[in-house]
Amino acid sequence: MSTQLNLVQPPSSPDPNYLAIHLRHHFDHEAEQNIDNLAQKKVIFSRNGIELQPINGWNNNLPTPDIKTTPFTPAQETQTVAGIDSSCINIAETSEGSVYAGRAAVVFSQNGHLTSYVRIGPIVYYMNEAAASRISYEVSGTNRLTKLFLIDRSLAQRIIREHLERAIALELVATLSASIILLDGCLKTSKFDEQGRDLRRVLDIAGRNGDTVIGLSKTTKVGLLTRLSSVLYNAGNLPAYLDVDHLVAPVINRVEGHVILARFSRDGYVYRVDLPHSADAETSLSHLMYNDHFYHGYPETLRLAHHLSVFTTAQSDSVKSYLMKHAGVVEIPSEDLRRVTLGSLSL
Repeated sequence: MSTQLNLVQPPSSPDPNYLAIHLRHHFDHEAEQNIDNLAQKKVIFSRNGIELQPINGWNNNLPTPDIKTTPFTPAQETQTVAGIDSSCINIAETSEGSVYAGRAAVVFSQNGHLTSYVRIGPIVYYMNEAAASRISYEVSGTNRLTKLFLIDRSLAQRIIREHLERAIALELVATLSASIILLDGCLKTSKFDEQGRDLRRVLDIAGRNGDTVIGLSKTTKVGLLTRLSSVLYNAGNLPAYLDVDHLVAPVINRVEGHVILARFSRDGYVYRVDLPHSADAETSLSHLMYNDHFYHGYPETLRLAHHLSVFTTAQSDSVKSYLMKHAGVVEIPSEDLRRVTLGSLSL
């Protein structure tokens, strides 16, 4: 770049031509190896950072354990299904902390039809040192995590989402009986659960009231599950599930349930489903299939709960206006440090 810009090089600086040739040789060799390894591979090209999945699975020829799918049919028994989802966004910064807004939704269905929904929020959270210290004591018994909660925005947002979803789940299992509570994600205890409001308590109360808590994950970081999903993509009878708990239990931690893979329709994908240890997989999936509505093999209660909980730009601006009007906050001039420092190239 320096030679292209015709910059004058100090006598002690390295020869840019030599450096470019040396580095190009090094990285060209790495690139050639990677390209050779990619030869004839099937790929999915990234699109703006969106996580994509192949329509019919990877269908690779890697060996899979000798396990068989179990088909199930909708059980014609009325139950209430409640799908929960939440979102959290960063609203503002102060000299002492960060301001967030959280929102959650619950969608209900019976007999394959959506019946009602409840939307909670936006709720404003101010993560200053006092709030971060309180949360640190609640989850660890010490204040050692205070600074972490203050500087890590993604972690703070995760804590707020978990707080919202746990509170809603506890209310539902205490209120409903013989119902299905759908959570977006796996049944995994969090390191940041509040004492007395954690997943185990949700499952305990649900068990006493005859409720079934089901965690459904759209993606998984467990590579073995991705490989095993090809079995369901090639299954003849659908809907069906694959019991994989005995295979993945040794490699996953803090899961409070039995792990299976399920595919609810031929136009749908394979999802990881976590069930309580006391729940029968075929019975639970059959009741869920009958009482929820499915969109491309995904429960409509969770899909709609997601859309009801996310923030639009207009809603984010509304929260900011509310804070200025009712909290008396004062917006001060600001600028994009990255843009100011690096500039931009308009092509």
